[in-house]
Amino acid sequence: VCGWHADGTRAWTTELPATHPELAIDLEVAPSAVFAYVRGSRTAWTLDPQTGAIAARHDVPSELGVWVCNMRMAPDGTRVIARIGTEAQLFALPGFTQVAKLENYCNEESIAFSHDGTHAAVNGHEVHLYDLAGPTCIATFEPDDTPYHTCFTPAGRLVTADGSCGVRIFERDGTAVAAFDAMPERKKKQALRQLAVTDTRIAVVRDDGEVIVFDHERELKRLGKLAPWAIAFSADGTQLWVATVGIAMYSV
Repeated sequence: VCGWHADGTRAWTTELPATHPELAIDLEVAPSAVFAYVRGSRTAWTLDPQTGAIAARHDVPSELGVWVCNMRMAPDGTRVIARIGTEAQLFALPGFTQVAKLENYCNEESIAFSHDGTHAAVNGHEVHLYDLAGPTCIATFEPDDTPYHTCFTPAGRLVTADGSCGVRIFERDGTAVAAFDAMPERKKKQALRQLAVTDTRIAVVRDDGEVIVFDHERELKRLGKLAPWAIAFSADGTQLWVATVGIAMYSV
């Protein structure tokens, strides 16, 4: 795991203990911690964001299930949601204490937290929105196609990306705001594999590897068939970071 300065220079490198050396790592970053989830396992680590030093190891208890599909940390670093089979469990950090089961069915890997950390969305064929203070499910709605990915904008809207290249924007109560086709040039649609959003920009990665930036209504820029592992907007929303064999920054 590597930490980087905004100018692209490396700040630190940390080698995690080789519990699952063949598996990839998903990262979430908060001011208080870096959360490194070993994809497809029940193990995650928290690191110091300034130095990369390992703070703790976290393992999903085996009694909650053996099929851990995904884990995500809230932006404030206080909560983690783990998808286990077709259920989701809420944990509290730093101790990784089990808080509650999120009751609704979910069979997609996407887990999204609002930017203030107070709400979360998990996906099945439907999107389930939770107020984490309870936690309580406050809305369930079904897009036109299975929502593979869901993100919150900083203002709190939900954006979904689906299996037929559709991008849809919703209010938190499920009210549809806008929708567009990320592959208008083809009749046979492909899935959208990645999604990143701001209040004014949406970036997607299509199944063919194409990275496209939209302004919530129309296409703005195609960056090419980069087939990245990950995409993310900078904090100010002016750059899109694209990770392939290296990391490239694009002005958007």
